[in-house]
Amino acid sequence: MIKDKIIDLYTEMDMHDKEFMVGLLAKDIFVPVEIDYQDGGKTVAHCMDLDREMPVCFNGASLQLNLEDTVKVRYVETKDYKETLDLVKNLEKDVNKLVKNGKK
Repeated sequence: MIKDKIIDLYTEMDMHDKEFMVGLLAKDIFVPVEIDYQDGGKTVAHCMDLDREMPVCFNGASLQLNLEDTVKVRYVETKDYKETLDLVKNLEKDVNKLVKNGKK
């Protein structure tokens, strides 16, 4: 059976061989990354592929999987957005008042 052959092969592999094997499988692997947004506790999972140039590398005595891209949280989805927006609106009001009064 092929599973027995794979197990036999795996037990004979050193870490360099395992790194090579994971590299061969990289196109078939994705990693779900869970993001917990701070504004309301909404959790979203992003499916991320392994990096095409270096999908796996050594990190000490272990293998490290490298993801293709980083998770980008849009600024409007963060908790601080509302506070920053309020500050900008207040600043805009102050500038408008100064312009109306002829001061810069």
